[in-house]
Amino acid sequence: MDEIDEPLVPKEMLEGFSEYILIETMLFDDEDGTESLEMTAKHPKIRKWILQILLKDGESVFRKLVERENE
Repeated sequence: MDEIDEPLVPKEMLEGFSEYILIETMLFDDEDGTESLEMTAKHPKIRKWILQILLKDGESVFRKLVERENE
């Protein structure tokens, strides 16, 4: 968890999760030159989504906790 940039994902969003998570990323460039980066964090054992993040041109536009690990 210590390798995740806090401006991207605030530490309080990661409270309660295990030390390790899997992160999948998708990068899109549209016709207008807008760069979008979507990140989905998954629990390493149960493979359920726990966090979603969307950046457009480097700016965070969406952050959502999907599920807490111990819920």
